[in-house]
Amino acid sequence: MKRASTFSVLILVLLSQVVLSVSSAYSSEIYAPGTHKPICSFDRDDPDGHFKASEAVFPKKGEITTVIFDVGGVLGHDLLKPLRILLADRFSEDFGLTENNLRTASERVTRLHADLGYEFDAGYHRRLLKEGLRTTDLGAQLGDAEIDRLIDTRIEWASWENTLKAVIREQSLCNEAVVRLAQKLNESGYTVAVLSDDSIEMGSARMDVCGYLDILGRENIFISSTFNTKKPGAEIYRIVLEKLGLTDSPERAVFIDNKHYNIHGYPNQPSA
Repeated sequence: MKRASTFSVLILVLLSQVVLSVSSAYSSEIYAPGTHKPICSFDRDDPDGHFKASEAVFPKKGEITTVIFDVGGVLGHDLLKPLRILLADRFSEDFGLTENNLRTASERVTRLHADLGYEFDAGYHRRLLKEGLRTTDLGAQLGDAEIDRLIDTRIEWASWENTLKAVIREQSLCNEAVVRLAQKLNESGYTVAVLSDDSIEMGSARMDVCGYLDILGRENIFISSTFNTKKPGAEIYRIVLEKLGLTDSPERAVFIDNKHYNIHGYPNQPSA
């Protein structure tokens, strides 16, 4: 297998063999074993690792029956940075808080528990915001109680999922071309599924706004927070294959992800 660059979408047949080619134009093509025509190809959309689908050529039904899509960087664009910008804007005037402050704080505040379903997304972002405010000059002068009061006054955490949906809509964070590809595959008779590491609220907001809930049905959408396990650990892949009836024939499934370690799996997972 030829490896794509960091900015190229990675595609593989789960637990099987596949050939991935990357052209000088940063397009990626996936070939089923024993074939010479690409199943589908993806073109580089921007340097942040988001992709748009080009015209696809699919193999005969029976070789590949199931296509599984990741969300962030595949079906949808990055949502975490826009959320950091939104939160920073609420405190920029008096605290001088910036998105960079929150990005730095995110290196100390893990969202692992949110992705595993043990914490709400609002809880993670509240902790992140508090940590970011502590690094500002004004925040360093205030006690935790006052910071907590300000955070809960300015952010409506109870309706956080609605905030997520609004950001996705307003900033066009659905990768419409790839969503259309998923729909085309579904209409062509393939089983199409989603496997994503997401919090409960973020997973729900994305599937609702981007429309793949209506296309695929909830039974074919697998979110890490629902199963309390995440990529690239082997358990989440076993669960998906079992739910899709592919435990004994994983070679019939193609998985599309934009991160190397989610393709190559444990033990290459970065620290949380």
